[in-house]
Amino acid sequence: MYTQQPSEPIDWTHLEQTLTPSLLGNLQRIDLPFDLHIQQLSAKDWLLRQADIKGNIETTTLSSLELLLDSTNGELQLTRLDLQSSLGSLEGRGQAQLFGDFPVNLNLQANLNEIKEKIHSFCQKQC
Repeated sequence: MYTQQPSEPIDWTHLEQTLTPSLLGNLQRIDLPFDLHIQQLSAKDWLLRQADIKGNIETTTLSSLELLLDSTNGELQLTRLDLQSSLGSLEGRGQAQLFGDFPVNLNLQANLNEIKEKIHSFCQKQC
């Protein structure tokens, strides 16, 4: 007759850490070669063209871009990201630490036109 030996309780936290590799591997720190102080980066009315896999040219209009960013001693501060394009819009703010546990606090608001068009088209057919 087989009797099971009492076992130690499972350490779920340790198991999760063992089975879930870090996004950045064993990287301890990201060292930028210099500090970044972008007080204002602006772009208006850009036209971007890119060939897809089949060689078809896709065109994207970038109406405007505003970027304010600062990075000093491994601390990254995104004060403003505002992008308006034919694909949609993206607004963001936040901060990140480029060492230790790499904590990130980022607030992004995206409005993607292609997805909205597909939802609208689907609802016209199905709803």
